[in-house]
Amino acid sequence: MASFEGQRKEDENDTILKVPPRAFKRNGYAMLNKRPCHLIHAVSSRTGKHGFVKYQFTGLDLFALGKIEAIFRGEEVEAPIVTKKECLVVNRQGDTFLLRDDMEVEYQWTLKGNEKTAELESQLCSLYDGGKEPVFVTLTFALDQFILSAVYQDEF
Repeated sequence: MASFEGQRKEDENDTILKVPPRAFKRNGYAMLNKRPCHLIHAVSSRTGKHGFVKYQFTGLDLFALGKIEAIFRGEEVEAPIVTKKECLVVNRQGDTFLLRDDMEVEYQWTLKGNEKTAELESQLCSLYDGGKEPVFVTLTFALDQFILSAVYQDEF
């Protein structure tokens, strides 16, 4: 199993919910093949001769590149609790950035250079090294892991 992108400094109770498949819609989140995914396609078929409705989901893995497809019958589907936090970039030491959210919780982001976050990481380096305005990032959290999802400067 591939390692995820970040490590947390403080534990929070992220959980997984059991949800009926009919409740999922496009742009939601679901566990497909035991991986947290952002749904890009969700369809259902009519009941067959055995009385079950089939649900087909296609999603993008939150922490790695790749599209995952899964088919479910009437059983409940796991859905991860996904949250996003805005953080201020406080410091940089080599390839490691220290980030702080509005509740003064600190996170560390180490440059990975993988395909999923390479563009955001280069944008983060160039904005932080420019040094004019404070640099903010958006972190996406699921299953006690996080990934960099946006980088921007807040101009006053």
